[in-house]
Amino acid sequence: MQEITFMWVGVLRILNLLVASILYSLGGRSGISKGVRRFGASAVIVGGVCLFSFLNGSFHWWYLSVYPLLVGAYSLGYGGQTFLEKFKRRSISALAITCAPLPIVITTGKWEAWVTQVIIGWVSMVILGIKSRIRAAEEELIICMLTSFMVLFYV
Repeated sequence: MQEITFMWVGVLRILNLLVASILYSLGGRSGISKGVRRFGASAVIVGGVCLFSFLNGSFHWWYLSVYPLLVGAYSLGYGGQTFLEKFKRRSISALAITCAPLPIVITTGKWEAWVTQVIIGWVSMVILGIKSRIRAAEEELIICMLTSFMVLFYV
């Protein structure tokens, strides 16, 4: 493939992540089912991984195992009353979300990208969640992007 083609494929990956992030944020709004976050955002991310890996000839059945891991990670609560409670719950949630794609990382060997994802995902979720002045709906959109932005580039 030519470099311009790789760039446009990268744009499509980012658009896939944007759709997943919108679903993640919507699933946190009152009156909208949490299933939109848990199942919808997870399906969009894993669907994108499968689609892009299939298109470039690197699809592996293990990639499908990320779906239940992401559903579980997106089901974890991360709120709290005290600083310590928020810190602990957000740390666990960030690590669960960033560790969910490990089957992809193991099969592709993209360990450097994964370590980057874990660090950025954890820092952003903890800092934005504890000291942010951003509205919750926007914060959740950003958090999904920053905890998951590398996943679609692993394949």
